[in-house]
Amino acid sequence: VTSVANGPWNAGTTWDQGTPPAPTQNVIINHAVTLTANDTANSATVNSGALLDLGGFNLGLLGAFTVNNGAELRMFRPTSVAFPATLLSIPGATGSQTFGPTSLFTALGKVEGLNDTVTFGNVNWGSTANSTPPPGTIIAGNLVKDSVGQFRGGSGAPSRSIKVLGNVTVNAGFLVCSNSGTGVSGEWDIDGNLTINAGGTLRGVNSSCPGTLKLGGDLINNGGTIQVGDGAGDTGNWLVYFKGSNSVNFDPGTTNAFRAVGIPPGKTVNLLNNLTVNATYTFADSGTLNCGTYVISGAGSFS
Repeated sequence: VTSVANGPWNAGTTWDQGTPPAPTQNVIINHAVTLTANDTANSATVNSGALLDLGGFNLGLLGAFTVNNGAELRMFRPTSVAFPATLLSIPGATGSQTFGPTSLFTALGKVEGLNDTVTFGNVNWGSTANSTPPPGTIIAGNLVKDSVGQFRGGSGAPSRSIKVLGNVTVNAGFLVCSNSGTGVSGEWDIDGNLTINAGGTLRGVNSSCPGTLKLGGDLINNGGTIQVGDGAGDTGNWLVYFKGSNSVNFDPGTTNAFRAVGIPPGKTVNLLNNLTVNATYTFADSGTLNCGTYVISGAGSFS
């Protein structure tokens, strides 16, 4: 069954067969389709330019769920719930989830986390809940953090690294490297740029275990906040590591704090603001740091 118009999932006028999809049917979505009640199907495919809005309801699928390039899956929850439980709500369901590299997943309300190891395209994280993706999660496109709450690279066992192949923008809330306090670590591994805008915060650690930010592109603090932790037991080491061999820009902004910064051999980092290396902090430069007219000061270690 294929959509022929924008509309509710359970309206016959939305579909080419004149009736809503049956639980055994494979569904193709070419329009903006919204769930207004819990429903089921065998499989669902959202094509380029189309939107499947789950609203606050469950879609149970026994077969595959596919969001193709240029398509969007939108999910809202008034209370905490992890994705993709709503897509696997039929007991014994074994369907897989596939997202195209330029697809978009938008999480709103209190979507809490990502239960399965899924390679996403672009992600707009507008959830207000504190959330931690599972180990091995890959975002093939860009990540935008657009609401209050924390999005964490690690939280409890096991140690994990969350990979973003594109850029990350934090407009609100916290991007946290590690929330772990149980002898494990958390990490954001970002190939592109990281921008912290006004209202957003980059935080290293929430507790005693280490957190790492690996960054292949620019680090720009555009009126936001960069902080080691929340000031309550945040003793874990936080390393910001400018990976790769390309030349990048580093603007720590006027509100910043770092525990350890590393530049590997062959890497060039251009400083775009004054930087304070506080006592007990380290700045290890094995590559090239271009300071221009800016100043590095403080009682920490610089080598």
